[in-house]
Amino acid sequence: MDQPDQYSTVLQKNINGMQVKNIQLDKVKMNVIQTAPNGVVNALTIFTFAQQDHFVTASYSGGKIFKGYLASTMVNDKLMSLN
Repeated sequence: MDQPDQYSTVLQKNINGMQVKNIQLDKVKMNVIQTAPNGVVNALTIFTFAQQDHFVTASYSGGKIFKGYLASTMVNDKLMSLN
């Protein structure tokens, strides 16, 4: 399993209440640590993000997921709902 990189660490600090400005998700890899009991995404699912300006995409696979894609936008350092 891939280890979190420096950008994942910065994002985790933001999640834990520290304010971080100008979040960049390009080339960041993450996995979930908790999900719904009926969810198919788990700790084995790796999300790989790409970002250009305020457009954010992610591909993910692993665990029960063969391949998935998400797209969103970043507004005021907040990731809007992923679709």
